[in-house]
Amino acid sequence: MPIKAAGITDCVVPTPSQDFRISSNITTGGTLETCQPWRIDIDGGQPPYTVVLDARTSPIMTNVTLPLTDNALVYINRVAPDTDLFGEYFDTMCCGISTNFQMQ
Repeated sequence: MPIKAAGITDCVVPTPSQDFRISSNITTGGTLETCQPWRIDIDGGQPPYTVVLDARTSPIMTNVTLPLTDNALVYINRVAPDTDLFGEYFDTMCCGISTNFQMQ
């Protein structure tokens, strides 16, 4: 179904900022082991940032909103081995980035 502009667009999510990005101490193709610290750095976008960590087989989600002056989180990995861990990162403008790690 085609979407037509009705003149009011206040509810439309803004286009994600190209300068919103994450980096970490775990590189692409690397592994995150149980009990290993995972440092997540967030740059760009509009703070405060929210980080949501979700393991596929766990009933518990970790949801952290960083203080306005912070742009990094160190998470001690409590996920069981051989489990996928998903990370979602948001700024206050509703821009988001997702990652996926396989636990070793």
